[in-house]
Amino acid sequence: LTMKITVPPAGTLHHFEAAAARLGATGMGIGSDADEAVRRAPSELVKNAVGPARVAAEACEAMVAEAIEWALEREGKRAVAKAKMGTDPAKMIEGFKPGQPMSFEVSIEVWPAVTAMAEYENLGVVAEEEPYTETLLRRALDELRDQQSYSTPSSATSAAITADGALVAVVAMRGWALLPDGSRGPPLPAIQGGEDVEVRMGEGVFLEGLVEGVEGMRVGELREVEVRFPDYTPRMELRGVKAVFEVELKEVKERVVPALDDKFVAAVSSFYTVDEFVADIREKLTAEARDITARNVARAIEAKIAELVTVDLPKTLLEQQVQVKFANVVAELKDRGLNEEQIKPLITPERFEVFKMENMEAATRQLKVSFGIMEIALREGLEPTEQEVEDQLTITRNNLRRQNAGDLPPGFNEDMARERISAQVLKTKVLEYLMKDAKVTLQRPKGFPQAPPPAEP
Repeated sequence: LTMKITVPPAGTLHHFEAAAARLGATGMGIGSDADEAVRRAPSELVKNAVGPARVAAEACEAMVAEAIEWALEREGKRAVAKAKMGTDPAKMIEGFKPGQPMSFEVSIEVWPAVTAMAEYENLGVVAEEEPYTETLLRRALDELRDQQSYSTPSSATSAAITADGALVAVVAMRGWALLPDGSRGPPLPAIQGGEDVEVRMGEGVFLEGLVEGVEGMRVGELREVEVRFPDYTPRMELRGVKAVFEVELKEVKERVVPALDDKFVAAVSSFYTVDEFVADIREKLTAEARDITARNVARAIEAKIAELVTVDLPKTLLEQQVQVKFANVVAELKDRGLNEEQIKPLITPERFEVFKMENMEAATRQLKVSFGIMEIALREGLEPTEQEVEDQLTITRNNLRRQNAGDLPPGFNEDMARERISAQVLKTKVLEYLMKDAKVTLQRPKGFPQAPPPAEP
């Protein structure tokens, strides 16, 4: 948006006098404790003391900022980025005369308006259904029993250890990074080894290659085992690193998985019988499957909104959206335990450019969804109530206090939180409005039998 703005004589005079007042104390060497009358030196005296160009520059800077804000408000526009002057600032300062009108041009990227919105009533969408099966229940119960498993000394101390998941190897291990030529490099941190490390002899439960290397060993045997650290281990310096461990098998234990009985249920839950416990787990898994299906339907409707809305998105706005996504990635890295030194090499300008290219399409889709939701809300008269926003804000405050020993974190900005919550409540209202009349076709994942079509009335 390009605007030609004219500031009237009263405006130039006002900003000249305000600039002189601001510069009076500092420009004339008057300290902050100076007498008020002294600090109110006449503007002409200030201009002579600090220089007319200095006062004009100060006046023009404030005048332009105020004029742009006023012009945007008059046009009903919202700035996305800083304005670019179309008038040469140096000539503007040189020609500034208090009490005389002044015109200038600026170009500024503004919040775009939706130019078209296709029909959104009775949307037809296809979404993936998250089906509940008894297999999920059995898996959940098995995982819970597995978490409560323990190890006990094995009687088979002379046999070679196997990797069938029923045994635990107690090993002493020291590690070194593996150099490209296959030789040992620098030693690994002590935390990556130890004297009595218990290694569950099952596939995919420890470092890649460790279980396979220990398999077949006997108590007292020493062996070199090559491993590879995961790509997303918390210790950044070990991500994807190939290493070699000197492993000594000290003891073999048997892994004991508790039976699913009333005693086990009482130990891990508030229930007393297996039947009650299983019924509760089944109910929770069924509710979780319904919630996942509902989220899939919401995402399908959002994707449809992005197709229906037409809006010209400024480049600056897209880049800001990508920057927000990048900041969220950095926050996730901190949540994983990485410190500033570990994160620093991951957030270079070069990495951001790659991230921007990979995420620009997703950022475009997200913004189109947001504009589509705002347009539908405007057309249908949907808006969050103050109470709805306040209720969610209270939940947010309480959650943050629980995470921070009863206090809100130092960086918590309530105004920003309120704005974010308001947008989320509005989005929920719009999606619920669209879901009400949407024609939703649910498809089960591959491998699951499709649900039968609804019976004819």
